[in-house]
Amino acid sequence: MMRLRQWLAVFLAAVMVTTTTAWAAPAQEEYATRGEAVEMLLTAADDYRPDAPKSDIIKGYGDGQLHEEQPVTRAEALIMLTRAFGGFPELKGNNLRRAIPREDFTDIPKWAEAELEPALEAGIVEGTAPGKFSPDEPVTEQQLELWIDRVFTLYGTNLKDSFYSTVNKGELETLTIQDGQSSAGTIDDVINLVDEQIAEVIADAVNSDPEPGSPQEKIKILYDNIMDMDARNAAGYDPIKPDLAAIDAIDNLEDLQTTELLGGTKLALGLFVGFGVGIDSLDSNVYSMNLVPASAPLSKQTYTGGNDTQKQAYLKYITTLLTLCGWDEAQAARDAQAVFNFDAKLSAASLSPADQHDLEKIYNVYSYEDLCSEFPTVDINAVYEKVGYQPTDTVIVGDVGLMECVSGLLTEENLDMLKLYLKVGLVKYGAGMFGEDFREATITYTQELFGISGSTPLETVAATRVSDYLYDYVGEAYAEKYCTEQMKEDITEMTHDIIAVYKERIQNLTWMSEETKEKAILKLDHMRINVGAPDYDTITSAMDNAQLKSTADGGSYFDNMIEISRAVQMEDVRLFGTPVDKDQWITTPQAVNAFYMPSFNSINFPAAFMQGEIYSEDAAYEENLGTVGTVIAHEISHAFDSSGSQYDEQGNAANWWTEADAAAFDALCQDTIAYYDGQEAAPGIVMDGALTLTENIADLGAMACATAVGEKTEGFDFEAFYKSYANLWLSTSSRETVQYYAESDTHSADAIRVDRVLQSTDKFYEVFGIDADDGMYVPPEERVHIW
Repeated sequence: MMRLRQWLAVFLAAVMVTTTTAWAAPAQEEYATRGEAVEMLLTAADDYRPDAPKSDIIKGYGDGQLHEEQPVTRAEALIMLTRAFGGFPELKGNNLRRAIPREDFTDIPKWAEAELEPALEAGIVEGTAPGKFSPDEPVTEQQLELWIDRVFTLYGTNLKDSFYSTVNKGELETLTIQDGQSSAGTIDDVINLVDEQIAEVIADAVNSDPEPGSPQEKIKILYDNIMDMDARNAAGYDPIKPDLAAIDAIDNLEDLQTTELLGGTKLALGLFVGFGVGIDSLDSNVYSMNLVPASAPLSKQTYTGGNDTQKQAYLKYITTLLTLCGWDEAQAARDAQAVFNFDAKLSAASLSPADQHDLEKIYNVYSYEDLCSEFPTVDINAVYEKVGYQPTDTVIVGDVGLMECVSGLLTEENLDMLKLYLKVGLVKYGAGMFGEDFREATITYTQELFGISGSTPLETVAATRVSDYLYDYVGEAYAEKYCTEQMKEDITEMTHDIIAVYKERIQNLTWMSEETKEKAILKLDHMRINVGAPDYDTITSAMDNAQLKSTADGGSYFDNMIEISRAVQMEDVRLFGTPVDKDQWITTPQAVNAFYMPSFNSINFPAAFMQGEIYSEDAAYEENLGTVGTVIAHEISHAFDSSGSQYDEQGNAANWWTEADAAAFDALCQDTIAYYDGQEAAPGIVMDGALTLTENIADLGAMACATAVGEKTEGFDFEAFYKSYANLWLSTSSRETVQYYAESDTHSADAIRVDRVLQSTDKFYEVFGIDADDGMYVPPEERVHIW
């Protein structure tokens, strides 16, 4: 529900390019003249400084002439921008957090210093290189439009210029990000509310006198383990010392196949290449066996030099963890860099995030024998047998390039590096379960990575982790307290209404044939709707097989987590070879999320998501439709995005498209990529239209469908509906957080999810009277409509 760069876009993002870097733009792009610039600014600033005379914006040269025919320079354009708007609002709240940091430039001419200062302080422009402003560089119309759009966002006072910023202005200026959190907003409020609810559920178990072996006792044991910082401090990194010693004793690749780690649950080789059970894409009624190779933990941009902040934070973090485990500091720094370089090789060989939605690239069937032959230097069958899976004829490889890379690194020449990689991996795995010094290292890393302050209280961390790992037990108790019948009825009814409208819209499509329309509607007819919580009377939890021990009985946080991992693995072994139960829930009622599951052709709305501003039993219909209704339509749309459209009504990967319809849909997808590519998540931080394609299709489809629902509703208040939608995605965060998600998240940034979607919604223009002179205006021929 929630949060492929073209090579040019990759480069732009890597160097934090803003309008100041457009000098790499195609040669055919023309620069704006001084006269064109002043006319653009007069139009843009009309609602902010009405009736401003042209003479206040453009001044003559020493000869007294305006020279309107000459290209406008960067310095001139920014000064004219400042004059047109009469200055800029004080930076505060979200605008302050996301502003481009002020630089000290060495090349600003004396004549321009005073008048450039407001634009530089407003955080809407950066230099062309460190310390360089390049005042005499010419400016294109597109660059000037971008500066103007940033000013619209700064003001946030005109719905017609910046809808999201204006609707949410008060909150964007005053929202406070809680300690330890990377953002604040509507979704964050719900997450925080649910955290409190989960804490109450867990407190009920912790403060009780539970029966031995009961779910309540396991909740109590794990929570107490996490909270017992004295015991964790006393143990330090002792839990992994035997494993570190075992790795040191490895003399050859063959030892990787016999050395057991993590309480005997893993072979050393299994941390490079493992196996896991999944639902088969071609036949969703059966479980497939999947190869799970080691992978890089950071974004591709970080390894290629595009995100030095993330790289340095990560290197510092690993160095700190290693020194806490007895490494010499200098050696720890060298080892951290070595592991980073190793991961960089994995990253370079792996699929891009966008390609990970392409079934042709992620569904690669290998016979078991052929797979084993792909690893000539080791016996991966040892890993398979260690887990205890039933024999299999085939294995699915999700990333062939990554598999081949891992295989190529498994050599005797690399043995020392492989051993280091294993040791660092164990340190990272255990760090969250060790003492306070390890916790502080992790907190510092998170702060530097996301640009946040403070830390989440240990009590909240403990409750969240118990909920994550003992999910069935906490989920059942959560559903009993917070999943209401009214909620389930309202959401289910709204879902059926939206599906009905979706069918009508599909029937009316002009680019799709009747043959393909029938298949699309068949998907809607067979769509499973899961709302609230599963029937726990029918669920046998994997955690029933976990034998947890309290500290008094010799247990520990680390040991109990190993036991939980063992129980999960036992459940995977049990599942493999059994038919898939498509009535099962693959989420928990306490998850603040909503999603579409292609293999089940299901849409899923856990109880925790229908809280706070997202859904209220007392809210007006328009308000609920603008929030939870658009999310429902969004998840339905995922059945028809560039990924979900590869699956049929039964959840099997199948081509149900005619060749012509597939080509038409692909063309619309390319239009969508172009429509979003380069849109700014924050000044100078751009979105990747290919990375976010699936979510953007779902957003566009959701708004089109929800708007159609409104048009069928007598007396429908469209203003309230669109404003409710804007409030749904209200959020504020640091530039570091925005940068992180721009590189890794398949969702567009929240402001883009609102404004860019509404800019393609024809009804929106009618409701708010948007015309060609407004910042929200997009010409009809450039608007994207798919579903």
